Amino acid sequence: MPPERSPAIWIASYEGWLERGGSIRPGRVVSIMAPGDAAVATPGWLPSSSHLQLGFDDVVASAHGYAAPTRGQMAELIAFAGGWTEAEPMLVHCMAGISRSSAAALIVAAIRRPGREAELARRLRRAGPWFTPNETMIALADELLASDGRLRAALAAMGPRSGGVEDGPVRLELT
Repeated sequence: MPPERSPAIWIASYEGWLERGGSIRPGRVVSIMAPGDAAVATPGWLPSSSHLQLGFDDVVASAHGYAAPTRGQMAELIAFAGGWTEAEPMLVHCMAGISRSSAAALIVAAIRRPGREAELARRLRRAGPWFTPNETMIALADELLASDGRLRAALAAMGPRSGGVEDGPVRLELT
């Protein structure tokens, strides 16, 4: 049975996106891969304007050839999320589906449901106990959204990850 269509954000690894993205049929996709990785192909059923591709590593600071997320990239994510109508689900993925994608999902959720950051972070923790959202992404988004530290506080309140990583995309409910 196909998943409910809205309003939700799906969080996946690159493999999960390849395996299940077509059955989810998101209206928007965010792909976050390392800068040196090849671009993720946009499926034929998704307009290229509905696919945001960001290139940075899963690090909190640029060093030793690794690129951290930038303010400009978080501004792109925020603008992209602002254009989402929620009529169809959004899917965010990174290579492993643990850090960059879960941070992007929390940021998008906070944009769509401002003032509910703590609740959304609790939902994210329940949906994926193994998620470890990238701290730099969250801090940059918190500044850009003028959230007065609510996004950073929500991340801190999530606590440490637990359990093993499960296969398949994970659904973050927004209702």
